[in-house]
Amino acid sequence: MTRLTQIALAQGPYKKFNNYKKETVKYRHLLPPVLRDFVSSRGENIKAVPCLQELTVMMSCWKDNDFVHSKCSKQIQDFQNCWTAAEEAAKMAKVAEMKGHVVAGERPKAKTVNAMLKKYPQPKHSINIKC
Repeated sequence: MTRLTQIALAQGPYKKFNNYKKETVKYRHLLPPVLRDFVSSRGENIKAVPCLQELTVMMSCWKDNDFVHSKCSKQIQDFQNCWTAAEEAAKMAKVAEMKGHVVAGERPKAKTVNAMLKKYPQPKHSINIKC
């Protein structure tokens, strides 16, 4: 009776696995790997809702007191104070944006970034793209 090793070795020695060898694949440039001189203004119009917490407290107070305004005067005043502060902050941010300043804690607008990129354009590239 023949052994399994004799049968396996009759066809020749086993080859080692080749999946660990990395094949070098040349990268084909579809576009030049350089930065553009502009950014798109996509997704800038998403705005946060100011005073949402105060609004929620005011609405729950109204619901608990059957929409009687006199019982919820403190919550209404808190909401109005918050709203005026938010409007003032929005005005200040708009003035700063018109002057070209970047507001601290916020992403700069695409218009501001594009103005900066116009001042300092990217150098021309020397990559020839072959299709």
